[in-house]
Amino acid sequence: MYEIIRRDNVAGESRDSGAYSIKRYGTFSLNCKSKDFGFYETIIPPQSRVKNHQHKNLDEILYFLTPGNISIKGE
Repeated sequence: MYEIIRRDNVAGESRDSGAYSIKRYGTFSLNCKSKDFGFYETIIPPQSRVKNHQHKNLDEILYFLTPGNISIKGE
């Protein structure tokens, strides 16, 4: 069974001393090679940035709604 999650009902979580915030819409367990699947909204204010970081054993898909830049492996 699925649950309807309304964006306005999900509290934001401050990250990196307020440089950006996330909303966790859900983290779900899968019955395959990947342990979990999550859906998050990341809000990065204009002129802000997220520090370089990495996630071990995690694939991350990014979708920008406004113009932005991303660096992967220094490129």
